[in-house]
Amino acid sequence: MTGPVGLLAAAHVLATAALAQPSLATEQALDMDRVRALVRERGPRLRLARARLAEARAGREGAESLSATNPALGVTAGPRFFPNGDTTFDLAMTLAWPFDVSGAPRQHAAVADARTAAAEQELAETALGAEAEALQSWVDARAAQERLELERARATVDDELLRVARVRRQAGSVGDLDVALATLVRSQGASRLRRAEAEWTATQAVLLARLGLPAASSVQLPRLGEPESPLPTLEALLNRLDRHPARLRAAAQRALSESEVNLQDRLGTPVPRALVVGEHSPEWVVRGGVEVPLPFFQRNTTARAVARAQDETARTEEEVLARELDATVRAEYARLAGAQAAYAELEETTAAVKDAEVLAGRAYELGQGTLPTLLAARREAQDARAARLDAQWQRARARIALVVAAGAFP
Repeated sequence: MTGPVGLLAAAHVLATAALAQPSLATEQALDMDRVRALVRERGPRLRLARARLAEARAGREGAESLSATNPALGVTAGPRFFPNGDTTFDLAMTLAWPFDVSGAPRQHAAVADARTAAAEQELAETALGAEAEALQSWVDARAAQERLELERARATVDDELLRVARVRRQAGSVGDLDVALATLVRSQGASRLRRAEAEWTATQAVLLARLGLPAASSVQLPRLGEPESPLPTLEALLNRLDRHPARLRAAAQRALSESEVNLQDRLGTPVPRALVVGEHSPEWVVRGGVEVPLPFFQRNTTARAVARAQDETARTEEEVLARELDATVRAEYARLAGAQAAYAELEETTAAVKDAEVLAGRAYELGQGTLPTLLAARREAQDARAARLDAQWQRARARIALVVAAGAFP
């Protein structure tokens, strides 16, 4: 069957076949669970966060030493000259052993533990952010793949339209105008196809990088469709915020700042040193005593003031973050509701899009319509399909943004 009706029927078959099959040979399927697993296993951002956690854990080594400074051993020797001309050899040895009475060594260990806890919470927050970025790239790549398939199907129809227009011009049923219009439509379609191909390549490259996969990897992506699980209510999402990784990280940072304040207060206490002195000059003399610094000029004042200021900053950050997370969840929930409503509106026009193409083609075939009318109907139909795909894409991105704002994936 030739003519516009046959052309549209062939286009529908081609588009259906393109949407039903993956566009590329694949090696591994990437669903949501697989994307999250790859991010946690190979994600570059998580590798860096784990390295920082290792740094924090390394600070625990030797934190409970008896003293922050080592004992000091001093030795002096030299001749002693007497008035009667005799000479002897003197030797003096001094052992100074600092001992901490402030409890700073235990507090050093407490600070190291708090720093490790803060690094662990930072790792959890980084993991959530890395998963979010990867899933957004995953959604972008899926949308780019489907957009490429739509443009390929559209380009096939454009090629067929140009062929039919040339055949009809040779038969004398249409003039050069129809061929010129069909040529313009085909050129525009080819341009869109090239952009869609480039977008698919770019989004795939970003996705592979965020998953820590080689750039030459080949993947299979699921189609954009209905969400696999229902979304919790707004109240349920707001109730999750106390367990949000950002809140837990801020609380751990506040605990670290409090521990640092205690440490700096204790470091303001002078550290006495036990002294043992042995001399030979020429008789042996042994003395013992204690040396205590006098805190006239320095009581760790600057470090204590900075620690208290940092503690106040951590408390303020925790309060501000709580308000920001609440507002973000409410905003993202509203955006998702809007995206869902927009998609529902476009979904209801699916049948009308097909009818518009078929009716315009039939009218053109019966001589009741012109090629510009057919092209206008096709353009509106294709724009509607593209808008529906964009609405699916926006809905998927909004859902991920909301889940991240709430602090947990289902």
